[in-house]
Amino acid sequence: SGVTQIAYHFNKPMIVTDVGGLAEIVPDGKTGYVVQQDPAAIAKAIHAFFNENRSKDFIENIKNEKKKYSWSQMVEAIETIYKLINIQHNDNKK
Repeated sequence: SGVTQIAYHFNKPMIVTDVGGLAEIVPDGKTGYVVQQDPAAIAKAIHAFFNENRSKDFIENIKNEKKKYSWSQMVEAIETIYKLINIQHNDNKK
């Protein structure tokens, strides 16, 4: 979701539910919390975030996690795929 990328850009921890794909982008306990789609679970995560003073740790983890979604990382992944396809194509010509 675009919301996660905006939160990562501003180094903001997230609380997301385990519905949809957000749980794949927000590692639980590392850059935020992934909870069940339940008001009590969401409240518990908010409470834990403030009482356990996790902000500093989450922000450091976010700085590392968001590198996965940078343009340079995207270009590197595309180049790797291109090289693999090119090698396979050349092998098939033989």
